[in-house]
Amino acid sequence: DAWVTADSRPRDEPGAVSAVEAAPAWDIELPDGPHRDEFQTSCLICHSARLPLGQPPFGRQKWVEIVHKMAAVYGAPMTPDDELRVVEYMLAARPPAP
Repeated sequence: DAWVTADSRPRDEPGAVSAVEAAPAWDIELPDGPHRDEFQTSCLICHSARLPLGQPPFGRQKWVEIVHKMAAVYGAPMTPDDELRVVEYMLAARPPAP
């Protein structure tokens, strides 16, 4: 499976003096795209945005499989229509390689 599963909040590093100097790895800006709100409400209640946005640029079918698995297996609060919207967002935020 090509899905990268590491998604943990980094531990405090001894060399970090302040939160300003040590930008948190889980705090990233969400790219604009269609259905960004559905992505936020359906996905970010369980994990950071870095997990899906750090994945390789998967094609539509792979994102359909991954998003459906998140709903069916892990209980992500999505209707089938929401799943398709999240897929559309991921394709816009992480376009597949040519």
